[in-house]
Amino acid sequence: MKPAILIGLLVLAACSADEPAQDTDTQMPTADGEDASSEGTSASTTSRDGGVDVDSDPSGPTTGEASDDGPLDPPPTAGTVIYVHFDGGDFTVGTDDARSNVTDFVEMGGPVAPFPLAAEQRAEVVAAMQQLLSRFDVAIVSQRPTDGDYTMVVVTPTNPFGPAAVSIARPDCDDANPNSVAFVFTGVGPDDATSLAARAAGRAAMTFGLEAVDTFDDLLGTYFNPGAGFTSVCQPLVMPYFCDTHAVGCAEGEQNSFQELLVRLGPGG
Repeated sequence: MKPAILIGLLVLAACSADEPAQDTDTQMPTADGEDASSEGTSASTTSRDGGVDVDSDPSGPTTGEASDDGPLDPPPTAGTVIYVHFDGGDFTVGTDDARSNVTDFVEMGGPVAPFPLAAEQRAEVVAAMQQLLSRFDVAIVSQRPTDGDYTMVVVTPTNPFGPAAVSIARPDCDDANPNSVAFVFTGVGPDDATSLAARAAGRAAMTFGLEAVDTFDDLLGTYFNPGAGFTSVCQPLVMPYFCDTHAVGCAEGEQNSFQELLVRLGPGG
């Protein structure tokens, strides 16, 4: 398990698209929907929407296995696969292993409720997320792969961190674990396809070794902005940051989200 987690909070006011919803983050050694540190059990407070991140968004449900509703995803051909899991299930606590529903967040151990969406709505989330990551060699699927490594983003209303938290992921420094698990919480913010995809893409990026940056324009920024992308400029990391090295040559304490993902994932076709 990694020694520190970051939970990012998003305060989504009833604001317009040009009014950023502030994301408050905190790093802590206990889980309060702010920032968590230590091995999956604690949370503190640092305003931040990245790292082991919990977003808070103003937009809820339980357990199950992958659904067979709707057409199967085409076989992924990309080098990296991200599985968006809507069907809940029983999670055990340990080192992240998407293949076996194992999470290193102690708070997420046990039954996790499904977020029921019709097949066409799932397809919208997957398509929106694929668009956000279209410049990288990655495939987004909504059916659990039958073999190989994959990152899993769980979309669920089960949220032990409270209404301030909209997502959580642990920065996997140097992308050491190919089977990381992240969570996106529903019922605490907009649950439309665009918003869910933006939160899921940002959290997935953290499982590849990226962290929160202090900007509004990036999906790893301190504000939740569903219209953002991954910026190709060195941005200051939100303190405290947890990974000693990043894949692109920014100054210490900075990160270029787009270029780092390009190194981690490779260019898209």
